Amino acid sequence: LIYWHEDSKIVLYDLKNDIGEQDDVSERYPAQTNALKKLLRQHLLSVEARMPTYKSNGQPVPYPSAG
Repeated sequence: LIYWHEDSKIVLYDLKNDIGEQDDVSERYPAQTNALKKLLRQHLLSVEARMPTYKSNGQPVPYPSAG
C-alpha cells in the first residue's frame, strides 16, 4: 500500500507478481485496501506522525481516510 501525499491517492501492488509496481490492484481488492488504509491511519495517529504540508497553503496533508 502506498499513500501519495500530493493527491491523497492510495495504490496497492501485488509485489509477489508485480515487483515493478506497474499494476495497481486497489480496486480489485477493496477490502484489503481499506483494511491496510485503516492500519496505516491508526499507526500514523498512534505515533502522532507529522504530515508534510502543502506548499500552496501551508496546511498539513491529511492522514489517509479510514476507509
